[in-house]
Amino acid sequence: MKTTKTLLALTLTLMLLLSIGTCAFAADYSATQKYLDSMTELDGAVCELQSDKLTIGGSTYEHVKVDYEGELSKYKSHFDICFTEDSSEILMSMTVLNFDAAKLADVLSEVNSLNASTTSVKLYVDTDKNAVMAELYLLATEDSAENISLYGTGMFINFTDQVYEVLADYAA
Repeated sequence: MKTTKTLLALTLTLMLLLSIGTCAFAADYSATQKYLDSMTELDGAVCELQSDKLTIGGSTYEHVKVDYEGELSKYKSHFDICFTEDSSEILMSMTVLNFDAAKLADVLSEVNSLNASTTSVKLYVDTDKNAVMAELYLLATEDSAENISLYGTGMFINFTDQVYEVLADYAA
């Protein structure tokens, strides 16, 4: 009886480890895996591949959550980066700031002004969550996706830091 319980426990443990390993440690898309590999070399970056794939419009994205706190920023950044299977589209998204609902008009004015001054990252105001969101869409090829996503990461962190500083007075 004891041998049966031990064998059953070992089998269940092995099955659990194998099921976790498939989702948590291996990216399905090559661009995602290259990004994860490259980000391990960046001090202060922690990346976590999500098990869910996102479908937006006609594209399906593999989803990575990134936490960054290091030399590129004065702040701790939490953002998502997503890759399509063919590496042609890269989407970055972040909640930059939660704001006081009473200051909505001022926040909208500032966001409109910031959007008018850039052609890269776009800002949105989510009135349900009282949050300012940033999004960056990048186009790439399989050969360029790694470099473009890494360059985009630096640009995205820098831009959202600047936006945070402009909007900090409206924070909730």
